[in-house]
Amino acid sequence: MLKEFKEFAMRGNVVDMAVGIIIGAAFGKIVTSMVNDVIMPPIGRMMGNVDFSDLFINLSSGHYDTLKAAKAAGAQRFCMGAAWRSPKDRDLDSVCAMVEGVKALGMETCVTLGMLEAAQAQRLKASGLDYYNHNLDTSPEYYGAIITTRTYNDRLDTLAAVREAGVNVCCGGIVGMGEGVDDRIGMIAALASLPVHPESVPINMLVRVEGTPLADQPALDPLDFVRTIAVARITMPASVVRLSAGREDMSEEC
Repeated sequence: MLKEFKEFAMRGNVVDMAVGIIIGAAFGKIVTSMVNDVIMPPIGRMMGNVDFSDLFINLSSGHYDTLKAAKAAGAQRFCMGAAWRSPKDRDLDSVCAMVEGVKALGMETCVTLGMLEAAQAQRLKASGLDYYNHNLDTSPEYYGAIITTRTYNDRLDTLAAVREAGVNVCCGGIVGMGEGVDDRIGMIAALASLPVHPESVPINMLVRVEGTPLADQPALDPLDFVRTIAVARITMPASVVRLSAGREDMSEEC
C-alpha cells in the first residue's frame, strides 16, 4: 500500500495540482472577498445569524502579558508544553489545574507532554483538555536516525490513548532533518493511515540551532516544503494543516 501511495504522491499531475492549490492561495484578496462577502453571510443566517467575522485564530507575532489580553486580541487556543519523555501522575496535578484555568477564560486548550498512559489521557480529558499534540516527526524508516528516546510504536500508542479518551489529536511532523523525499511521503502516509485523521496536522520546518546535531543541515528547498503541505492537504482533507515551527523564517515562496 505504501508503495502505491508513494507512486500516487509523486505523479506529476498530482504534485502539480497540489502545488497549484498552494499557489492559488496567493490570490488571497479575491478568495477572502468571495468567502466573507458571498459565501459566509447566507451560511451564517442559516446557522442562526452566526457572525463568522469574529471567528479566527491569531497567528501574529505579538506578545501579551496575560491570557486575557491574548484572548482580547483574538487568540482562541492556548498551548502548553513540557519536555518530558512522559509525565508522572503527580505532574498532571499542575497541568490539569492549568487546563481548567484556561478553560475558565473561555479558550481552547492544547498540551504536549510526551507519552501518555490511557488513564492519564482520560484525566486530561476530564480536566477539559481539547487537543493533545504528539507528532510522528518523520517516516517510520527514518525515525531511528533522529530519535532514540522512544519508538514509533510508543508514539502510536499515545495517539491511540488520546483518541480513546475523546481528546482531539494534533499530530504532524518535521521536514528538513536530512530526510529524503521518500521519508516525507512516508510521514504523510503514516499520518493519513491513522484510524482517524488528526484534527490538526502541524508541519514543522526544522529550526537549526547552533550546537545541536542537526545545526548544519542544509535548508530545505521551498518547493519541497510546499509539496509536503499540499500532499498533506489532499490526503487528509478534513484536517487543519498548519504551518508551525520555523514559519517565521520561511521565504516568500513558502
